Amino acid sequence: MAGRTDPEETKQEILSATLKLLAEHNYSGISMGSIADVCSITKPAIYYHFKNKQDLFRQLALYVMGKINDIVFQYTEQPSSAKERLTGICNDLFRSAEKTPYVVSAYLTMLSDSGMSDLQQEFMEQFKELSDAITGIIRAGIKTEELNPDINPVIVSRIYQSTILGFMEGNFIQKDNRLPEPREVVSLLFSGIENR
Repeated sequence: MAGRTDPEETKQEILSATLKLLAEHNYSGISMGSIADVCSITKPAIYYHFKNKQDLFRQLALYVMGKINDIVFQYTEQPSSAKERLTGICNDLFRSAEKTPYVVSAYLTMLSDSGMSDLQQEFMEQFKELSDAITGIIRAGIKTEELNPDINPVIVSRIYQSTILGFMEGNFIQKDNRLPEPREVVSLLFSGIENR
């Protein structure tokens, strides 16, 4: 990062480096010094952009959720079917996970690391907005009679989210970069596994 003069670019590189470190360590295992080392900058340069470690991780959580929300919210108002929108979300999240697999691990760490408990409430509020958007797509599918009116849209939304997150986390752990085809994942959700 040496020679960078654009403060916003430097800030983004600090966030990216912290995200990569978070995929390998927990919150308490990351110091401002280790972030500075990865970025090849001084600790004061980090403090120029972030008040303290908690501020850095708060902005990191918002950055990660922002990236995920950008993917999901681009599909919420599309005139396409619920199945097409859910497939698009799945596709974009899988492609993102293939490009930056450490984001999934960092995301899960942020949700569960006790060292980040003061940030988790804010993170969970962002997550609820994401869940509500996906539930809204499912409700729209029910309204247009694309989906069964007897299903619980919240449960279907959680199954959908858990399935996608599970595949992305498994991909990161196994380091195989072979995610299934999004259309296949969503089709299975739509058709179920029961032999009719």
